[in-house]
Amino acid sequence: MKKITAGIIAIVLVCVMSISSFGFYSLYQPSDNTPSDNGPPSKFTYVDVTNVTVSVDLPVNRVVPIMGIELVVAIGAQDKIVGRSDIDDEGTALLGQSIMGIPIVGSVELILEMEPDLVLVGELYSVADVEILREAGIPVIVDRTVRPRRSSLISALGVMLGAESKAEELTSFEAYYENLVHERLKSIPESEKPVVYFEFYMPGYSCGPGNSFHDLLIEAGATNMAEEQIPIPIVSTEYVIERNPDIVVRMLTYLDGLDLDSFIALKDEFTSRAGMGQVNAVKNDKVYIVKNTVIVTRETIGLLYYAKWFHPDLFTDIDPAAIHAEMIATFFGAELEGVFSYP
Repeated sequence: MKKITAGIIAIVLVCVMSISSFGFYSLYQPSDNTPSDNGPPSKFTYVDVTNVTVSVDLPVNRVVPIMGIELVVAIGAQDKIVGRSDIDDEGTALLGQSIMGIPIVGSVELILEMEPDLVLVGELYSVADVEILREAGIPVIVDRTVRPRRSSLISALGVMLGAESKAEELTSFEAYYENLVHERLKSIPESEKPVVYFEFYMPGYSCGPGNSFHDLLIEAGATNMAEEQIPIPIVSTEYVIERNPDIVVRMLTYLDGLDLDSFIALKDEFTSRAGMGQVNAVKNDKVYIVKNTVIVTRETIGLLYYAKWFHPDLFTDIDPAAIHAEMIATFFGAELEGVFSYP
C-alpha cells in the first residue's frame, strides 16, 4: 500500500469570511423570552457560539454588525445599523449605497462611541475587545453565519430587531431547499457518494470534521477526501494523488479576484499543478470553482451548487443560480450581479 503523506497544521484563517470550525448549537431560553401578561418581554437571552449566555434589552434600536450585516439587511432591519465593518464592492452593490453612509468602526473605541444596544462579531474578533464592550454594559454576540447556528441566529435577530416575520420568511426559504436536498440524498449509499477534495484560500488548505466546509460536503452527498484529518488541515500533493478524488471544489475569495477571468485562472492554476493530471477530477474535467459568499454567508445556495455537481441526475430541475437570484430579489430587493461558480 502506498504511504499517504500529509502535512497537517492548524491555522488561523485571515480570510474575509467568519469561517466556522467548532461550536455549540444556539439555544433560546423560552421562559425568559415569552411575552408576559403585561406585554412583550423586555429582555432576550441567547447562547452564542462561545457558550456565553447574552442578555439583550429590548427593543434593540442600535446595532453594530461586524458579523452578519447581510442577515440584518435581509430581515429588513438596515435602519438600525449604526456602525459597520469595511465592505467589499460586492457587499456595497448588494446592501445598497446607503450602507456607505454608515460609519466604519475599526476599533473598539469607535464602537463604544456609537453607544449600540447590540454588537455582533465573528469568532476571529478580539476576545479582549469583546470583554471591553461587555464590561461597558454592551451585549456582544459572538457567532457565525453558517449552520447549525445560522437559523437560530436569524430567528434571534428577528426578535431582537423587531423583524420576526421577515426572519421567519428567510429561515423558511432556506429550510425548504435544505430539506429538498436531504430528502433526495437520504437513501444514497456510501458507494455512490463521490470523493471530493475541497480546497480554500491557498493550495493544500482543506477541511476535515469539525469544520462547516466539511459538513456542507457531507450534507450535499459527498465523501470528504480529508475526512480523517483535523478541521483545517494542509494536505500534500501526494495525499491528493493517493486519494484520487472524483471531484475538486476550489473556493475563490476576494484575494483571488471576483470576475469570471479570476475563476478561470484559479481553475487553470489547480489543473496545471505538478501531478494533478493523474487525478480523476482533473482527467474528467470535474474541477469546480465556487465563490466564498455562497458557502459562508449564503450557505444554502452553496449546498444547492454542491448537490447538483455531486449528483446531477437527482437535481436536473434545480438551477442554483436562479434560486440565488430569487433570494436576492426577495430579501434585498436587488438583482443578482457577479459570478459565483465556474464552470
